[in-house]
Amino acid sequence: MKERQKKRSIFSWNFFWIAFVFGIIVLGVEYVGLTGYDNRTAQNVSEKSISIVKKTLKRYDNMILNDQTKSLIRLLDKTSELSRVYDQEKGFDHNRLNEYVQEQRLAGAMILDHKGRIVMQSSIGSKGCYTLWKDVINDENVNDVLKYSKKSYISRIRRKNEEYDFVATSTKRAHGMVVSYKKAGTSSESSSEITLASLFEECNLKLDGTVVITNGKKVLSTNNRRLKKQTMKFCKALHENSHNKNDISMTKLVVKTKVWYGSGSRLKNYHIYVFFPGSSMYKNRRTVIAYSMAVLGVFLLIVLLLYQHFLKGNFDEIQKQYRIISAVNSIYVINLLIHLKEKKWESIKISERFKQSVNSDLDCSVDELVHALCTVFVVDSQKEEFTDFLDMHTMEQRIGEQPYISKWFEGKDKNWYLSIAIPQHYDKKGKLISIILLLRNVTEEKKREFTYQEQLRKSMEQEKRANNAKTDFLRRMSHDIRTPINGIRGMVEISRHYIGNEEKQEDCRNKIMDASGFLLDLVNNVLDMNKLESGAIRLENKSFCLQQMVQEIKPMLDIRAREYGVRIEWEKIPEEIPYLVGSPLHLQQILQNIIGNALKYNKENGLVEVKWNFEQKNTDKLNTIMICKDTGRGMSKEFQKKAFEPFTQEDAAAHATYTGTGLGLSIVKELVEQMEGTMHFESEVDVGTTFWISIPLQVDHSNIQKMIKTLPEGRKLLEGYHILIAEDNELNMEIVEFMLEKEGVSITKAWNGKEAVDLFRASKEGTFDLILMDIMMPVMNGLEATQCIRSMDRKDAKEISIIAMTANAFSDDVERSYEAGLNEHLAKPLDRNKLVTAILKMQVHK
Repeated sequence: MKERQKKRSIFSWNFFWIAFVFGIIVLGVEYVGLTGYDNRTAQNVSEKSISIVKKTLKRYDNMILNDQTKSLIRLLDKTSELSRVYDQEKGFDHNRLNEYVQEQRLAGAMILDHKGRIVMQSSIGSKGCYTLWKDVINDENVNDVLKYSKKSYISRIRRKNEEYDFVATSTKRAHGMVVSYKKAGTSSESSSEITLASLFEECNLKLDGTVVITNGKKVLSTNNRRLKKQTMKFCKALHENSHNKNDISMTKLVVKTKVWYGSGSRLKNYHIYVFFPGSSMYKNRRTVIAYSMAVLGVFLLIVLLLYQHFLKGNFDEIQKQYRIISAVNSIYVINLLIHLKEKKWESIKISERFKQSVNSDLDCSVDELVHALCTVFVVDSQKEEFTDFLDMHTMEQRIGEQPYISKWFEGKDKNWYLSIAIPQHYDKKGKLISIILLLRNVTEEKKREFTYQEQLRKSMEQEKRANNAKTDFLRRMSHDIRTPINGIRGMVEISRHYIGNEEKQEDCRNKIMDASGFLLDLVNNVLDMNKLESGAIRLENKSFCLQQMVQEIKPMLDIRAREYGVRIEWEKIPEEIPYLVGSPLHLQQILQNIIGNALKYNKENGLVEVKWNFEQKNTDKLNTIMICKDTGRGMSKEFQKKAFEPFTQEDAAAHATYTGTGLGLSIVKELVEQMEGTMHFESEVDVGTTFWISIPLQVDHSNIQKMIKTLPEGRKLLEGYHILIAEDNELNMEIVEFMLEKEGVSITKAWNGKEAVDLFRASKEGTFDLILMDIMMPVMNGLEATQCIRSMDRKDAKEISIIAMTANAFSDDVERSYEAGLNEHLAKPLDRNKLVTAILKMQVHK
């Protein structure tokens, strides 16, 4: 009896050690397999992250280069202006040069004669600027400015550890040269608010990654605050470690006992590194190994319990421990040991669903096993691939010396599984005789992978569409801009030929106006699209008559309709519609784009119907609905999905007939949405398109337009007004003077901002009713002149209305005008009706 117990004890211990060794092998295989998987994942993430960092750095470098170019161009403008002032002012002296340098916020300026000798110089904060720039001035490229009067020299140059923008241009006076310079990056107009140090502060990488950008001497940018102040020693360590690759082809870095892995790359002068903490990089391995160790521990614990069972003969205890093994082993769907030589297999763990598929006959062959696996788990489209993966005849050849081979497949239950074949035993000759086949549910991991791939695909498609659209846009713009310019130049030549023929002259003028109007619409569309995308569009809030607004654009659209061979039917707007408050300029733009498209894409002898509906919400709100229906070519179902995207047209071939930028509908949609309106359309190919645009507008109960209507017939609108006009361009001054004198205005002219200030200061209080102020003027610009007038200690300086008239039409220009003290902002080219209305509005609201 004792001998039998001894044999049972020996058998139990041997079984325990066999189980222990088997568990260690499984853990080792899992460790190797998961380490490789985690390494590849980290390597992919690292490569993609470095690629994204490179693109970001390229965009940053382009932005800095753009700012540098803008700064140099602005300095060239100021230097050219200094040359012009020097040429024109005979009394120009050193004090005048000092004044100009301070006004333009330059670091210094010099005037040299035709031999490159100093005539006069001025600098801020230092003496003798010629000494600082002597070697540059004597450079051959700079001397070419003296030889060739049309040449200019611009460059960014480092002096005394500081960068300067340097410009040299010629002056007609004594055939000399004007030089100016300023410190780089001191302009308040710089658009770059992003620094390299802050570029990656908020960068979040997968696997808790850290990005480090260095120049080899110090850390330039990182998303890890602790690395920001690292010195050259740290950067040198990064560089040296990048050559010490481990077996996973990634850099290993140890920082205060913490291990990081990553990769490095280089872009121009930037050294780029992306690192991942080992704890995050091997998270999957740590988790799976922990589970496996738990399984092994429990399994070994069960073996020990079985040992007690053999000693006590307790069969019920064996069943209990077996259930525990099954519960822990539930992380695997299938765990099989397959003997390749005997073509047999053993079940370590197998699901109930699979057992049912083989009719509970677990004594089937390996081929029957593979067939059963495919039948139970694999979708039909992947059965052939999965069968090839489980081909035991080629298993040894495919595994080779690899630690394992694996295959993803989709299950019939809509889950994803990872099948892993791990070599288990070899005979004495090194021939593989058995493998372990594992099946694990990896649905969540696969979903994350699919999501990432889909996002990447959509991003690439979107970028490709944008690039194609912009390329096509530039091609169309080249054609569309040249066409009206050719028409304008041609009409000028024809006009010269028919001098004295007033009828032909009038015809040429009309055609020039039509061509220039098309060109202006084209430029406005592009500029408006840029402003809309950046959120810089500024809607007006002014009183207007809807009937009058439509009448202003109706003749132009009727002319275009005749050119296209199309007829427009305009529904009359009821007389009782009150004056409204809104942005009539942008409402006109909406109507022109929608009706213009209806004309452009119509058929010969086609029809466009323009109708109106009005819904009175309350006494202060009127919902205005414009309906535009055409009998044109219509839009396909596919194109309707992207009709509002910028730069899009139905097809490239259509552009040979239908010119345009492809921006019309996108501009209309953005404007309607900014006006809190709605729009939709219905379209059918070869039948036509109908647009409905609904915009809520404020009712104007008291407006300037009513006052204009009540003036006695024949009376000039501005009779008796005395207006001061500040404008440096003679042609623009002549145009404004013509517009206002027709309305009975008395005019005083000023040719720059300083002259306007002096005229106002010298006048008696109340002399001028209003001031028209250009913004971009020499000596003193319009904003500075307005501020000087507002600061005068006299009552009319605070109360007089000052209206800006300028080609600077962006929203930030408008904001600067208001901040400087201007009351209204009119963009060039000036419109007579808008100018007169703005002046009357200022006088009414005084």
